Amino acid sequence: MKKILIPILSLCVTCTVSAHDLFEQLVAFNPNWQAYESRLERQPHLDFPSDKEYIQTHLTHVLEILRTNETQELSCVQLEQRSKLIEVLEGYKNRGLFPMNYYRDERIPVFIDEHNTHCAVGYLLMQTGYDDVARRIAAKNNYAWVKEIDDPALPEWQQFSGFTLKELKLIQGAYDFYQPFARTAPNKTEIPQKPAVVSLDFNGNATEVPAEKDLLKVWCYGEGKDDVLHGKWVQNYRKGTPWIVGYYENGNRTGSWKEYYQGTDILCRTEHWRNDKLNGVRTRYDREGNVIERITFKDGEAVLKVNYDLQKDLEWRRIPVDSITLRTEVYTLEGYLLAKGKEQIFNPSGRLQWFQDIELTALNTAAITARDGAPEYTQSGMPVYSNQNSFGGNGLSRRSFHPISSSSGIFNQGPTLVNYLKIGEWKFYNEYTSTSFDSEVNSSSSFLLNRDFPHFGNELLVGMHLLDNENLHQSFDSLEVLYTKGFIKDFKGFGKENFARFGFIIEESQNQSPPIELTPFEPIFHRMVIRGMGPLNKDGDRIGEWIMYDTYGRLTQYVKYVQPFKHEEPLTGNL
Repeated sequence: MKKILIPILSLCVTCTVSAHDLFEQLVAFNPNWQAYESRLERQPHLDFPSDKEYIQTHLTHVLEILRTNETQELSCVQLEQRSKLIEVLEGYKNRGLFPMNYYRDERIPVFIDEHNTHCAVGYLLMQTGYDDVARRIAAKNNYAWVKEIDDPALPEWQQFSGFTLKELKLIQGAYDFYQPFARTAPNKTEIPQKPAVVSLDFNGNATEVPAEKDLLKVWCYGEGKDDVLHGKWVQNYRKGTPWIVGYYENGNRTGSWKEYYQGTDILCRTEHWRNDKLNGVRTRYDREGNVIERITFKDGEAVLKVNYDLQKDLEWRRIPVDSITLRTEVYTLEGYLLAKGKEQIFNPSGRLQWFQDIELTALNTAAITARDGAPEYTQSGMPVYSNQNSFGGNGLSRRSFHPISSSSGIFNQGPTLVNYLKIGEWKFYNEYTSTSFDSEVNSSSSFLLNRDFPHFGNELLVGMHLLDNENLHQSFDSLEVLYTKGFIKDFKGFGKENFARFGFIIEESQNQSPPIELTPFEPIFHRMVIRGMGPLNKDGDRIGEWIMYDTYGRLTQYVKYVQPFKHEEPLTGNL
């Protein structure tokens, strides 16, 4: 995706629609504007720099209608809620994050796109605690106009909102995907083109239907009849260099699609479609031809994702449990189970789905820009980051504020997409590598954990503040670790004849002015802090020496329990 952002961001195109004035442009965006023609002054046709400005103009005039509509029939509660939601809608308009239409060859409503971006009505539902309704609507028919939605909860929410059904119909809009007039852009060969029944050369001129052996010589070629795609669709980057190749059946994506790294003949990914929905396995490759990801889709829904960390010899398998929770297993590339547990999605941009932790590409987005969490670019094409460490890797400076991220390494390139945080109980298994059977034994906890759990030992030690306790100076067959919001809360080590357990006091910090500078990661998590840690017995009672910290992670005192102390809040359970 980074390869196509540079020309897209450097290009200034004009977004227009076939209309004589602004009113006709608004009707093209939402036909319900026809009922409000008398309420709008006729204004001249506007040229919008992008679809974003087009949508914002629509919402600006919607807000004018909402604020001037009669409301005497509403109750005081409805009036109050209506007033709040009008301000929410104003903020939504100003923020400028709108859904994108990836799969429909038309301007059409999109309730929630694949970046988890809600349409205006969906956003209002989410902001009032009805996000489950918004997601249910999207799952049933993500491209429905309000009049087509039959969810029984929508009328209930409509009464609660203080809006009329007619007003909700007006708030909604229809979204485009492909850049308007991209085929006339100066760098048109670098922009994903809207598939059509065409045969064009690299100058944009119509050509004869090419023979199969000559397909790499054309710029865009789409088979079909009467403007309905049926057969092969091809867009090449330059003569002899492919980019996107796929198939349509009666206007719907069908069969196998391929995408190449832009400007090369190196395969980037393959995916499979049936009746315009992803079905089967989407496979991603690195530039050396290695498989780095496989996602299994059924009727458009991702049901399994497998990432391959070739540097660390790891395979991450993730299955969604609900909209924010995953069931995860970690294996070596040879198939040995190392760890399993649950993860929670951490989505810095707020716009992506659970499976998108690798840079996006032309086949699933051509419009991700700096406003979505991607880097801005200089005129020379170099990415600009406010801080290169933002949300990337584990190189964080203050241990007491750091959640333990589940994935790192080869996917931390450029802007972060989706990350995963461990939650609940995780199990780790001794890997029994050749070093496990060496005769020389270093008794430190750091050595033993890294020897027995080489892929996760250091992560666990960092999460426990490099705890060096004599109870940890032993080898374990397995570990059970309880996480909350990425923090270790309870640690159990099981050996054939030994057992060790440690607990951690986690709480939310109310202090907003820490005395030292926060790292880029910490504004998200700095309210969660570790206030204490120490050994537990098998019943979860505190024993031995405990270390206590203040809200900034600074050591404050040691506490020694002469007798087991049962804390009023258990350290285990469902989180």
